[in-house]
Amino acid sequence: MRRHGFTLIELLVVVAIIALLIAILLPSLKKARDTAQMVACQSNLRQMQIANVFYAQAARNWYVMIRDPAQANKMRWYQNRLYMSALNMQTADDPDGIDNQAVDFGNLNCPAMNDRRQTFNGRGITYGMNREQAALPSSYNPGISIGDSNYDALNALYQTSIKRPAQVLSIMDGNDWHLARSYANYVIRWDVYGPTGGQSTAYRHDEGANLVYFDGHTAYFTKYEVYAYEAEVRNRLWLPYK
Repeated sequence: MRRHGFTLIELLVVVAIIALLIAILLPSLKKARDTAQMVACQSNLRQMQIANVFYAQAARNWYVMIRDPAQANKMRWYQNRLYMSALNMQTADDPDGIDNQAVDFGNLNCPAMNDRRQTFNGRGITYGMNREQAALPSSYNPGISIGDSNYDALNALYQTSIKRPAQVLSIMDGNDWHLARSYANYVIRWDVYGPTGGQSTAYRHDEGANLVYFDGHTAYFTKYEVYAYEAEVRNRLWLPYK
């Protein structure tokens, strides 16, 4: 009995149908993946802020210092043993959390950052703390002011000094371990340097970023919302003492 195979036309029709199905499904699959990444990212941020609260409970209500000018090496928050232990982690290269310049957060890295080696200075840190919380005038109390008013004054805040904990960001998607309000300006930072810009907000989620507020709840903002045109709107998100 003679066996009948597919004709060329039939094969082309099958290929065309498969291609059409792929074209239909791919956007849906990408959207589902992006949604899963956003959920995981916000979960990471929530855990980091919970650890910050645990740290404050053990440190007489002081949040972890973003950078401690009192330490000889000006220890950063990700080198702080107490904070990292609240995340059930140790710093990557130094179990004492003092000398290393890089840290591997493992599952606490932003899942949307495919290659953490592309982050600023290759440190692999995909979240940054709001440094505006530490740039306090010397007259402000109970905030600490050590060193100059810029880089060396990265310090901590007292929990009750946060005027609007449900409206001020604590930690956000970033290219660096600390984030500056002015460097959230996507026109001169993200749109130019992408994931390699220091102190910059990382708009890696569909041109937006996830963040966690001081009260522990999370949100997603587009880059136009993080760096709003109106200075007053920006300040409400970034400045804890106003």
